[in-house]
Amino acid sequence: MKSTVPKLLGTDARAEATVRRLLPDPVVGAFLGFILGYIAANSFSFLGMDAPRFLSLACGVFGAIGGCVVGVLRQGPPGRGRAVGWWCATMTISVGFVSLVIGFISCMLFIPGTTSPLLAYFVIGPLGAVLGAVWGVIIGLVVRNP
Repeated sequence: MKSTVPKLLGTDARAEATVRRLLPDPVVGAFLGFILGYIAANSFSFLGMDAPRFLSLACGVFGAIGGCVVGVLRQGPPGRGRAVGWWCATMTISVGFVSLVIGFISCMLFIPGTTSPLLAYFVIGPLGAVLGAVWGVIIGLVVRNP
């Protein structure tokens, strides 16, 4: 009996291989790292701390380099490097998302006004993601070698 349930997009192995060939992990990591670094550096100006404009670009470039390294480590052979890459990527996404949600809800409750969601989007979320990346590297270095 044939299943009438359509296949999901992510279940096809050929489609996944094509996407990984077109957008490898180092490229995606560099792109997301640049965005995260740039927004995290701009979060200080959102808080009122004025910094030179090139500092945002420098943080973006450092984020791109870090994201590319994490992408290379994630594709590497099993071992310490791959564990560091996976922990860093996972903790960046999870801690960044949780800090964004908690920051959004707490800003809406405790800071009345129209700029309170912007505080969560541009300050709390990106800084939480950077903190998650640092925690991920530390955890990846501390855990036993798989």
